[in-house]
Amino acid sequence: MTTTRTKGMRSSHSSDAPIAGPSRSTVELLELPWVFTQLKPLTAKEFLKHAQLRMVELTTHDLEELHRKRLLVPLLRASRDGRQLRADIRADGGTTFYHEHWDPTGWLGNQRLTSTTSEISWYDPAAEPFRRWDARTITVNDRSLDLEQYLYSPHQAIALPFLKRTFRYFEHTNTERGQVAAVRAPRFLLSQWQGLEERMRGAIVAATALEARYLPDVVYSYRTNGDGTEYETWLREDDDGALLDWLDVDTTWLRNTAEWLLRLADNYDPLGDWLDVIRIATPSRWERLRGDALAAMDTRILSELLLKCHDAVSTDNDARIARPVGRVPRQLRGRLARERSVDDVLTEWGLSPHPRLVVVLEGATEMYMWPRLLDYFGISRDEDFISPLDRGGVDRNIEALFAYAAPRVIPTKPEGTLQLVRPPTRFLIVTDPEGKMATADLREHHRKVWVTRLLESLPPEYRDEALRPQLDQLVFVETWNAKGEAFEFANFTTRQIATAIRRTSSPLASKPLHEIEAIVEDIRRRRVGLKRLGNGAPNKGQLAQQLWPILNKKLDLASARGTEENLPVTRIVYRAFHLAAEWPRGVSTQLLGPIPRPTAKEADAGKESP
Repeated sequence: MTTTRTKGMRSSHSSDAPIAGPSRSTVELLELPWVFTQLKPLTAKEFLKHAQLRMVELTTHDLEELHRKRLLVPLLRASRDGRQLRADIRADGGTTFYHEHWDPTGWLGNQRLTSTTSEISWYDPAAEPFRRWDARTITVNDRSLDLEQYLYSPHQAIALPFLKRTFRYFEHTNTERGQVAAVRAPRFLLSQWQGLEERMRGAIVAATALEARYLPDVVYSYRTNGDGTEYETWLREDDDGALLDWLDVDTTWLRNTAEWLLRLADNYDPLGDWLDVIRIATPSRWERLRGDALAAMDTRILSELLLKCHDAVSTDNDARIARPVGRVPRQLRGRLARERSVDDVLTEWGLSPHPRLVVVLEGATEMYMWPRLLDYFGISRDEDFISPLDRGGVDRNIEALFAYAAPRVIPTKPEGTLQLVRPPTRFLIVTDPEGKMATADLREHHRKVWVTRLLESLPPEYRDEALRPQLDQLVFVETWNAKGEAFEFANFTTRQIATAIRRTSSPLASKPLHEIEAIVEDIRRRRVGLKRLGNGAPNKGQLAQQLWPILNKKLDLASARGTEENLPVTRIVYRAFHLAAEWPRGVSTQLLGPIPRPTAKEADAGKESP
């Protein structure tokens, strides 16, 4: 008795009891359009390689015995006609590589197969008695040629973790036909394992039918021969329910089987909570997993194919389960559909690439010095820790920077608080005291403007002034010293700057040292930057190269005396380090709020006010 699918049927609760699955023969899969274009069937040797990647060591004899005991039945049997083969060999003038190394899977990627072709006949091994794998061969010119091969689905790798249970019951003996494997397990265990194989096979048949349509949505890529236009047209125009009708199952079976597969994967997946990170990785990298982690991913992909179909044919919103909002149902927490943003997941695991601190510097000299200063003090140069940014001048507008790096939030409990879905980025603006940043009042004014920009970057419903004190902890403005001098004057004497200029190739370097000192001292007294040196002055990058050895020596001397913290450059570097290191990367302590919300009475009163 078959189950009729009702479109839009609600999915019932999951159950561990086996539910009747697809009644289709695996040979009938060949009637479907684009079948096996995404995942090609595997020969026995290829399946053994698949098993090795999942840390399961098997031999061809083991596979044959597992087939005989119906613990792992191949998906298809491909058979070629012996008479036709002899005729082909005669026509070719003898055996060829193709005749000896016959690969029944070697068809074009988008070529449709049929159950009977001029070369191959196809059979379902589960629907026929066991046949010895070497039973059908012919001998031509003293060469033994196989007339049939058994093929496996890549999805059958989901059985490998459970086949390990049979290993203790394996016996291997040598006979005239070579080594023979035998499983000597109690009958009740064999019955249990055969039941598991039968239920898995139903899921595998369904996944094989569905993979051409839904696997690209899971792995974000597809395979075709040619430009893929015909395949893409089929994806757009084909009826989602047609495959489900062909399988003759309903949405309840899809959901229950998918949930059952996810529970199987959870039982042996060593990744545990790390699945959150793997889930957001590029799917092509999933293939780099090994052992049970890779087998569990096979199982989750198969489950996802069933769930994709379930969601596509479920017209009732209560039945749809794709991308659940809020708390994910327990049965579906292991599915591969993304439920959280990349930022959210990486923030929780402390892996976010967003910088902890952005240091905004004035120009080329500071940008040249900064990485060397970090190296000198043994501070990480990684830009997810401290990221330097060249402002390109004190009057350059940098409001867009705050809008881009503003906090990203979602509401959370307790009500009225916001959870950060990526770590907060702090800003340290180290400025020269000139132009729009000339005075302490101007600098504080701009700092408040930038904090307001952070607040305005939040979703409209969360732009509450109550958050301003916390956002204040994200923006800091500093000058190099208390005098408010520019970088060069705060950290170098007039003679040191003049000496560095003399070592450059600029026209100004040709003047006597005392003349250069006089020019630099005049600029220092007028409290303007070195850009006022005029024509013939060295460019900032070239000057910075000559100033660094001088600064390095000053740091060494100050360190020997224990006075390095008195140097302006040291104070700024230490300030940057502490701001970057102060807040942890994990999300558990990163909350904004609480945000005061009006009571119902206050809200009503507000509505009545003019």
